[in-house]
Amino acid sequence: MKKNIPIYPIWICHPCGMSHGNKKCGVATWHKNTCDICGDEASVTEPRDYGHLKDTWIKAAVKGGSEKQVNLIHNGVGIADMYSRDEFENAMKRTN
Repeated sequence: MKKNIPIYPIWICHPCGMSHGNKKCGVATWHKNTCDICGDEASVTEPRDYGHLKDTWIKAAVKGGSEKQVNLIHNGVGIADMYSRDEFENAMKRTN
């Protein structure tokens, strides 16, 4: 059985960056768009500006944040190779 693996976020808002990032944001370029984790329309930037993301973003995205993220759920075809199936399952266990 294939697992649903969310696509790694392209745009994240400040609250999601603070919650799921590896560091505080320094210099970044911001614009209005939809956060790929929570789904809010907000000023967003790239995850790299927060030192990329901890595994906690996966559960937040799966739990019903972004409609865009739900539409991008990977079912065996696509670009979601950021995590292997084992890495994804381990990340979900760690965030319970």
